[in-house]
Amino acid sequence: MANDTRPLNLAKDALMRQRERTSIIREAMAGEVFGQENVSNRLSDAASKGQTAAIFEPREPMDLSATLVAAAAVKEFQEAGFLAEWKTRQKPDGEPEKYLRVSWGVDAKPTPKA
Repeated sequence: MANDTRPLNLAKDALMRQRERTSIIREAMAGEVFGQENVSNRLSDAASKGQTAAIFEPREPMDLSATLVAAAAVKEFQEAGFLAEWKTRQKPDGEPEKYLRVSWGVDAKPTPKA
């Protein structure tokens, strides 16, 4: 059996292409996570269980916090009066995972009608 000791010979732009691919996938996943239907369903589901927070995270472990879609979603949540904050959790034998926790608090009272 011959021992192959040739260098990898990566293309000069391999790193740039990988970063670009990663960014594209993260933006697409953020579009799914923060899509109107998913947001409405998660908020409604949490409230129907008496909870005061909903968690938004991708199907696969990845950090969406730096995506344009996530930044726009956080801004919309905050403008609507929700508390939206990025949290990190550590799973055993895994990388830290970021998720967005959106809450509305137990002390929230409806605005009185004039």
